Amino acid sequence: MNEWFFDNVQIIFRVSLSCLVFYIIRLVTSRLAGLRSFTTFSGFDFLITLAMGALLATTITSKEVSIVEGMVAVVALYLFQIIIAWARQHWGFVKRWVDNPPVMST
Repeated sequence: MNEWFFDNVQIIFRVSLSCLVFYIIRLVTSRLAGLRSFTTFSGFDFLITLAMGALLATTITSKEVSIVEGMVAVVALYLFQIIIAWARQHWGFVKRWVDNPPVMST
């Protein structure tokens, strides 16, 4: 029962350090990506947000995923989001493919 509740100080330190590192990375990448990452969600933005949450949770709590691997994945997701946002502005077919029109039900 003790191991389930509290394993050791090293694990607590690793999780705390991971949280701090990813908090800083999330702030920096969010500033670089712009407000699009938090407002006017399209279906694509929603999926990126879900993927980011799963990625951060796994990286912070898993012993198998290193901080560097998680950082690369976070930056890659943001780069992907920036590229798709740019393509949406420049090519109409990308906008039609990625964005979902609002649906009003009666």
